[in-house]
Amino acid sequence: MRKIERLTRHFRNALDAAWRDGMFRKLYPFNNFPNDCCGHACDLLSQYLMEHGIETKQVNGTCINDNQWHHVWLITEDGIVIDITGDQFIGKLVTEEEVDIVHVGEEGVVHKIFCVNRHLERVTNFTDQDKYTDFGGRPSVYQQRLIDVYEILNSYL
Repeated sequence: MRKIERLTRHFRNALDAAWRDGMFRKLYPFNNFPNDCCGHACDLLSQYLMEHGIETKQVNGTCINDNQWHHVWLITEDGIVIDITGDQFIGKLVTEEEVDIVHVGEEGVVHKIFCVNRHLERVTNFTDQDKYTDFGGRPSVYQQRLIDVYEILNSYL
């Protein structure tokens, strides 16, 4: 678990540094990081972890108190929860004391709040050209956004 936490913190630090440097100004939704970025961030982090030998899936859940709120985080085969965007809910659904900017471990408060209609999904593959889903074998808009952000992040990792 230490390796996962070290890699995850390194990745979140890279995201924060790129955001502070204005690298995401024109890249929705990362221009508002960590808000509204949980799915994108999970796809990116999952790729980074996979490059270091750690396989994950996405967990998608709906808020127990308001079905308009959704959240996405990662989970390993061993059940380790990995979340780098739970802090977007500070002041909205949780207090600063209830959430870590980087969460690696068992389910935390945020994950327990998003317990409705939970389901596992595969992460979006944006690095394998054979998995591109747009016309003519090109990356979809979503995949291209991930490619663009990952290229930026690689200069911070």
